[in-house]
Amino acid sequence: MVADTLEPGATVDAVAERYDVQPNQLSARRRLAKQGKLVLPPAPTDEPVFAPLVVCDPASPPPSRHGAPSGS
Repeated sequence: MVADTLEPGATVDAVAERYDVQPNQLSARRRLAKQGKLVLPPAPTDEPVFAPLVVCDPASPPPSRHGAPSGS
């Protein structure tokens, strides 16, 4: 809902009516989003989105917690 109010030409009243909520509730959420206290989903994009890939060697044992070789 909040993201819809940020679209060009959108009004809080019109978006609130579309979602059947009170405009003051939507305004409060919008204010929280602008303060960084409410996280909005990213805007959709037509470009590909990449995620980081982490590769590890499963043959290597994890390091010991105290730095001593395991088995001693």
